Order: sequence, then C-alpha cells, then structure tokens
Amino acid sequence: MDLNRYTLLLYIMAHGLTLQTDREIRFEQRCQRKKIEQQKVDRAIRLEIRETNREGAVGNNSEIANEVSSEISRLTQKRRNFTTPRYSNFVSRFSRFC
Repeated sequence: MDLNRYTLLLYIMAHGLTLQTDREIRFEQRCQRKKIEQQKVDRAIRLEIRETNREGAVGNNSEIANEVSSEISRLTQKRRNFTTPRYSNFVSRFSRFC
C-alpha cells in the first residue's frame, strides 16, 4: 500500500465515525421539527393559562383595590377626626389675640 492510500484510508476511518449519513441527518431534522412543534404547542398552552389567570385576577384586583381605597379613606377620616379638635383649639386661641 502506498502512503497516499494509507493516509486516505486513515482519514476515512477516523472521520467516518463522526460523519452523519443522509439517513441520520434526516432523522435529526425530523426530531428537530417535532421539538419545535412541541415547543409551539407548549407556548400556546402557557399563553392560554396566563390569559385565563389574568382575566380571573382582574376581578380580584378590583376587589383588592376597593378594599385598599376604603381602608385608606377610613384611616384618613380617623386622622381628620383626631386632628380636628386640636386645630379648632388653636384657632380659638388664636382668635382671642386678634
């Protein structure tokens, strides 16, 4: 065997183990397409779940917002009731000096 044939044979043997055949390439492409389709389906399902949760949360958000605003109003009113007598005392004292 001459040196060129021997080198070619070694090259083919060494790289032949890592080269894919057409059949293997087609199989990998099919698997890739299946993965992509499955990802699309999963994404659509997650989007639907997210939108459903968002629609359900709108009612909860309005209830929470109403509760928070009523609590703020209650605290504000309580603060007004607490500070009003002091202010009226100050005004009445101030009016004595005028």
